[in-house]
Amino acid sequence: MLFAPGLFEHPYLDLANSMSVVASRDKVEAGIAAQLDSVVMLKNAKRTIRKSSLAAYKNKTVYIPSSTGYGFPSVFSQSTTDVTGPTLDVEVAKTYFKNVLTDTPILDAKGKVVGYRQPDLRKVDIVLAGMRSPDNGDNFTGAGLTKDGTFYPLSLQWKPYTANGPNVRRTSIAGDILPDGTRENRSYFGQTSRIGNEYDLVAVMNTVEAVEKVEKQTGRDIPIIVSVKAKTSFIPAEFEKHVDAILVGYSVNDKVLMETALGQHDPRGRLPMTSPKDMDAVEAQLEDVGEDMTPYRDSAGHHYSFGFGLNWKGVIGRKH
Repeated sequence: MLFAPGLFEHPYLDLANSMSVVASRDKVEAGIAAQLDSVVMLKNAKRTIRKSSLAAYKNKTVYIPSSTGYGFPSVFSQSTTDVTGPTLDVEVAKTYFKNVLTDTPILDAKGKVVGYRQPDLRKVDIVLAGMRSPDNGDNFTGAGLTKDGTFYPLSLQWKPYTANGPNVRRTSIAGDILPDGTRENRSYFGQTSRIGNEYDLVAVMNTVEAVEKVEKQTGRDIPIIVSVKAKTSFIPAEFEKHVDAILVGYSVNDKVLMETALGQHDPRGRLPMTSPKDMDAVEAQLEDVGEDMTPYRDSAGHHYSFGFGLNWKGVIGRKH
């Protein structure tokens, strides 16, 4: 499908013509419009996100928390790369806000980022925080398998998950036939997940704690908007009730997430997959039955089921 348009592999291409088509302005604009339409708004307490003019933020200060984490070996490389820095693009934020604050890295003796020191948040007007969906590794990274041949669970929560619940299989339904004729047991019962970006949650919760302290001191209300950059489903229970609004973007850029958070586009996206209540709900679901996951129910009573989404008025598809 990628080669079908004839823009890449033909030996007699006109380079100028290809460049006028690939990433041309009209195509980029159409792509951005599609990204804007795809953003899902899961939570919008007290209409935190509403139609607004960008001029309203020109004299405001935004705080963007930072995170750190590690990657996983892949089919192309066995080395891993730490992922550190602000959770949303600071340079993009500078085009909307007068001041953009983020964290100062704390380094160990080897120069590795091990944490962050927050700035003074007393003059902050709004918090925009990014989170990546829990990173267990991608396809072909050996995710779920240790070097000694044992297995561990792939989790949809950021905190460590130990698979010892009543719905975890003690004996796997698949496994190779071993040389002695027995079947391999790939059960991960009793094992704990390995999430590369657990600090994404730590960053948000540290922010919540700091903002609550400032609000008590100053009497000001500082909204916290979280944008989840999702590759998979995720469990919102670990942070939902502590933040004011939640956006979800699937392969969208930070400009799109920020503009949606700042009320430049009424969200139209709906969840393409259910956000589970917890990992026990994940373990209990049947692999060959659609939509049998127990969804997460948020503090407003909304169920984050397949097809759920909000716009500025409320639940999409529901009469207001």
